[in-house]
Amino acid sequence: MDRPVDASQLQYSGESVLVTGGASFIGSHLVELLVAQGARVTVADDFSSGSTRNLKNVADGIKILAGDLRDSGFTARAVSGVDTIFHLAALHGGRGYIDSTRLSVRTTCYSTTLCSVLLLKLECADSCMRVRLVCTL
Repeated sequence: MDRPVDASQLQYSGESVLVTGGASFIGSHLVELLVAQGARVTVADDFSSGSTRNLKNVADGIKILAGDLRDSGFTARAVSGVDTIFHLAALHGGRGYIDSTRLSVRTTCYSTTLCSVLLLKLECADSCMRVRLVCTL
């Protein structure tokens, strides 16, 4: 079994990093840490639960893309030219979540699959890309 990664040892200075779901509570804190390390950060979010208020401390130093990862054109634009991707986007929690779980799981799996397929295509062209897939299901 692999040993856990010590996040303090990861360095992203100068890298282009995409954080999907980056306007969420957890995503925004990751964005702040990446900016503090000197990464060039892009946030892709549909703002269904995240907010630009969560990014206010770093808003001037990041690029924000508003859109839906289920749209292949949006996803292709979001992943273009990035070195590392943290995929945190998902439908989650809140009232009625249990009743809509099937839709949420299907939607999250679809956007994760679409993002993964596009990333695999990009990795064929650029073997240096690192992908960190973080599932929030």
